[in-house]
Formats: sequence, C-alpha cells, structure tokens
Amino acid sequence: MTTQLPAERAGDWRRTGNELLRLLDAKGTGLVITIDEIRAVDRTEISQLAADVQHFIRDGLPIGLIFAGLPSAVSDLLNEGVATFLRRADRINLHEAAIAEVTASYSELISQEGIGISPTSSTRQPKPSRGIPS
Repeated sequence: MTTQLPAERAGDWRRTGNELLRLLDAKGTGLVITIDEIRAVDRTEISQLAADVQHFIRDGLPIGLIFAGLPSAVSDLLNEGVATFLRRADRINLHEAAIAEVTASYSELISQEGIGISPTSSTRQPKPSRGIPS
C-alpha cells in the first residue's frame, strides 16, 4: 500500500489507522476512504485495505469505505475473494443515462459557456459514452 507515512511507520497501517480513527472518534468525526476506478487498483492492496477496514469496523471505529467502478469491475473484485464484509456492503448502481439525457446535459453545459453547437454535433457527442455516467 502506498502511503505518505515515514518509512518506519508505513508497514504498520493498521496500528496507525487505529490511532488516527480513535483520535477522530474522540472529536466526534471519522474517516471515509474513497477509491475510484477499482479496476485499475492492485488487488493485493485492495484486499489488505479491506481486511484492515473490517478490523476497524469490528472495533467500532468511525470509518467508511467507498469504491467506485463499472459494475463488471465491482463483480470481478467481489469474485476474487476479498473480505467477506465487502460482499455484504450496500451497493448503489448508477443507471445508464439515456442518450437523450446525455445530449441535453452536454447541450446545457456547452451553452452555459456561451458556445454554440449544432444539433448534429450535440446528438453525436454523447454516443461514445454508451450511457455510462461519468
């Protein structure tokens, strides 16, 4: 796992995380770790992070973990045997946006910038997204 901790502390993330979370808890707050595009993340590191977070949760520490990625990447991750608690986690599946929704959104954003766009271009631009939210 890549951290900005001094070398002598980098290997003991669980202890450091535990200390940090206890300090945050005492102040009435917590920590949320977010990971975007999970398909590009090292699976060994994800597994270790998930195991550590599971221990923090068992200890009642204030931590949250949010992964974002395409549904197929999430399924792949869960099928690789990462921590069991991830399989029980709440999942929010963002719907595929209709091309008409994407077209309207692009047109609105472009017009807000004072740029003109032809109807042909405004309908052609969203097609590469295949309705995947970005």
